[in-house]
Amino acid sequence: MFLVLYLLLDRNVKWLKGNRAVAAIAVAAIAFAWFKIYYGLKIVTVVQGGIRETWGVLFFALGVLFKRFERYLTGKWWLALLCLAFTIVGAHEHWAGMNLTPKVKDVLTLPLTGLAGFIMVHYFATLTDRYGRVGARFLAHCGQMSLYIYIFHIAAFKVVSLLKIMYYNLEFAQIGSHMVIHDHLHDWFWIPYTIVGVGLPLLWMAVYRHCINKAKQRQAESNGE
Repeated sequence: MFLVLYLLLDRNVKWLKGNRAVAAIAVAAIAFAWFKIYYGLKIVTVVQGGIRETWGVLFFALGVLFKRFERYLTGKWWLALLCLAFTIVGAHEHWAGMNLTPKVKDVLTLPLTGLAGFIMVHYFATLTDRYGRVGARFLAHCGQMSLYIYIFHIAAFKVVSLLKIMYYNLEFAQIGSHMVIHDHLHDWFWIPYTIVGVGLPLLWMAVYRHCINKAKQRQAESNGE
């Protein structure tokens, strides 16, 4: 959708070329999100009424603008710390717009927290790449395995959900909650959810590839004989 809008503006509107077209799309996405949320409008054929797709178009546009002004936004430790502080406050106040029922304030807070979070992660990722070789290799490996993590993380969450059910003596039927068990939200179970949600898919794929390689090796030895 972002690409279609960009091509339409860039090719057909003389005074909206390049970054101007991108900025216009970003502003239009924010305005459309506010309009949808304020009046409670939904695209009935799209899950959650199309609000996530609207945010997606916005962040595609912000990504292009970020690349344009990257030299002003990256490599500055003080800016990264400010973004970290803002992100912490945003997390505490729950400034997010990906909820099932987004609020008008999300129109302002989500773009800001999203951009601040990205700048913060970009800075610390640069430090990790420069000074933390083990951490950089691990993160690169997670990136290469992101498809498998995405596919298996929900199943991996069920292991932690089972532990949470046992710990709080909850109904076993909550094992089917999507995606995690929401009772006792303010405990520390988000930590094992995070670790297991990434670690278990990586472990599964490591074991799977090890078995496949062993099978191929045995097959090759058998053919050689």
